[in-house]
Amino acid sequence: MQRAGGRNVFAELESASAPVSLEAVIARDPSLVLVPAAELRDTGIRPEWNAVPAFRERRILRVTGSEYLRPTPRAPGAVRALAARLADVK
Repeated sequence: MQRAGGRNVFAELESASAPVSLEAVIARDPSLVLVPAAELRDTGIRPEWNAVPAFRERRILRVTGSEYLRPTPRAPGAVRALAARLADVK
């Protein structure tokens, strides 16, 4: 996220994929929610996600592809693609 020009509201956590509570997401009030496509189904059926203003206002950036989920040789391309999408949002 940082290399693509965004800011991870949980950047200070030691693990890159640490579980966080919905309450913690609400408290950090992200301006945009980045969601892997497979997970978007789950958030769409869980009404409690509407407590997150970015989600309620549909400020959701859906990403597809395993290159966003784990480090691979395709990661640099994923960073460039994410940077372009973030620039479109700003």
